[in-house]
Amino acid sequence: MAKETIEQVSDVILDLLDKNRYTRLEHQLDGHDIKAFLAHNFIYRSSRIYLDDLMMASKKYWNFFMIADWIDVFRGVRDHVPGLKYCVGFLYRYLQIDSLKIFSALDFLDPSVKANVLFDFQERPGLLAVMEKFHDLQLTHFGYDRSDFNSIRDRLIAEGASPAIPVEPNIIKF
Repeated sequence: MAKETIEQVSDVILDLLDKNRYTRLEHQLDGHDIKAFLAHNFIYRSSRIYLDDLMMASKKYWNFFMIADWIDVFRGVRDHVPGLKYCVGFLYRYLQIDSLKIFSALDFLDPSVKANVLFDFQERPGLLAVMEKFHDLQLTHFGYDRSDFNSIRDRLIAEGASPAIPVEPNIIKF
């Protein structure tokens, strides 16, 4: 039997998470290009709730990504503004690294697309706010806690990423 395409496996996982939202993926992505899988989903799935669930469910596959791996995901998303915004936001909110700084340094994106993404986060900083109670609840549903993500953050910071700057609740604009 032929290996499923990224599109096919994405559809299977969408159905799986639709039936049981808090399922951890165990072997569904074995043998697949995880960076291509994430980029595909960031482009073709628009629900942030679904994408957050997908990221929690697939954590074992991206858990050891280095900064260069996340840059490859950005490269895969190319000039798809919502997908780029999701990736920046996920890295900022969950991994708590300054993904805006990483994103700003990318030289392979269309300058107008990059400016659009950066402008949106400047105008609406609440998009980057870490909603601790919400995130803690979501992590708990998947059997994680903050320490599972703190270790990823610490490793990325040791590699050269800057820590995310907390967004104050009194300046949140959505």
